[in-house]
Amino acid sequence: ETIRRHLAPSPATSKGRMKRPRQGIRSTRQQPQPTKAPAPAPAPAPPSRLIPAHLHLIPQDPSEEEGINHIYCFAALADKQQGTFYTDCTGALPVQSLDGNQYFFVGYDYGTNSITSIPIAGMTNDIIITAFKQYYNMLVEKGHNPKLNITDNQAVQPIKQFLTSQNCEFQFVEPRNHRANAAERAIQTFKNHYISGLCTTDKDFPLQLWDQLNDQAMDTLNILRTLNKDKTKSAYEELHNKRYDWNRYPIAPPGTKAVVYEAPSVRTSCGPRGVDTWYLGKAPEHYRNCRF
Repeated sequence: ETIRRHLAPSPATSKGRMKRPRQGIRSTRQQPQPTKAPAPAPAPAPPSRLIPAHLHLIPQDPSEEEGINHIYCFAALADKQQGTFYTDCTGALPVQSLDGNQYFFVGYDYGTNSITSIPIAGMTNDIIITAFKQYYNMLVEKGHNPKLNITDNQAVQPIKQFLTSQNCEFQFVEPRNHRANAAERAIQTFKNHYISGLCTTDKDFPLQLWDQLNDQAMDTLNILRTLNKDKTKSAYEELHNKRYDWNRYPIAPPGTKAVVYEAPSVRTSCGPRGVDTWYLGKAPEHYRNCRF
């Protein structure tokens, strides 16, 4: 209620998520009316003499149907996708970061329903396998041991050698088929969230710092996502085995212009007490500190 009252609608959300509307919505064209097929004749009731009187559950009179007990059967099936993670890379961003990055390596873990993004400098085998190992080791450290990897046809040989050494199965999708790799949809979801964040930055924010906003984009996205098996838990909580502590790690809109206090030991006697900065995200190795 407080958010709806005080937080104005942001155009950044639309800039990151707008799509062309589907055709046929409230169409003015006359739709052909389907012809109704004649109702099939009811099947004759089986002779009551074939069923003992004390087991006779099929009513001969339709008016007796009100007393029938309707029985519904459900099947509990094992989830074949548990332990499966998907990986892929985005296209090149229009600006190269100060650290030399220009792409995102994106991973999607089905068990936690989490999306992880890693800024990378290029699409060579060495760069991709380094990001792949970083993502794989992160899942193992968090206690989510991968069992199957489905990935695009990039750095095939290094990934096969690494997964073989880890006793993890792998599957490569055929070229130009985006349906088998769930990371394709994860990339779209992440890009929508990330572009919306970029559109909230200060008008003077240097775009060459786009990769410094990645950590907060991942955290906020996974906080908004829920588990497939338990809608009361977020993907962030399942991935990191803890809930996000807003008091310990305060966050603000990415790229917000701020003034950071400077201690007397690093400024002159009559110098400004603060310096102009841009907010980049939380500082997880410190308490209630942020990066600027």
